[in-house]
Amino acid sequence: MSEGNNTIPTQEDNQLLSFEEFKKKGGNFHMFFGPVGNMYSDMYRSKTVYQNALAAHPEFGALAAELQGYDFMEFDIDEKTGATIIKPADPRREEMMRKLYDAYLIMKPYAKRSGDLFG
Repeated sequence: MSEGNNTIPTQEDNQLLSFEEFKKKGGNFHMFFGPVGNMYSDMYRSKTVYQNALAAHPEFGALAAELQGYDFMEFDIDEKTGATIIKPADPRREEMMRKLYDAYLIMKPYAKRSGDLFG
C-alpha cells in the first residue's frame, strides 16, 4: 500500500500483530532500519509514522540505531547469475527480530493502517 491510499482501514488492517504473526507478515517493516544512505530506507524513515514515533519516544532513536546495524534479509541475489543465495543461519536473528518487533510496538500507535508500517 502507498501512503496516498485512501481506503478505509478494516479491523484486520488495524489489528496489533503478535510476535509470531509479525515474523510471518512483517513485510518491508525492516526497511525503516536499513543503513543510512540507502535510498529506500531513507524514504521509509521520512514517513510520518516513523518521525512521530521518534519524536514521542526518546528511546526509539537508540533502538533504531541498533537495528540499522543488522541485515534482516535472509537471502541475497547474485547480480551476475540472478540466482538466490540463502544466507547461513544467524544465531542473533531471533534476538534482533524481537527488537524489530519492539520497534513495531512503538510505531504501531502512530500508524493509521498497516501500509504505513509494512508498505
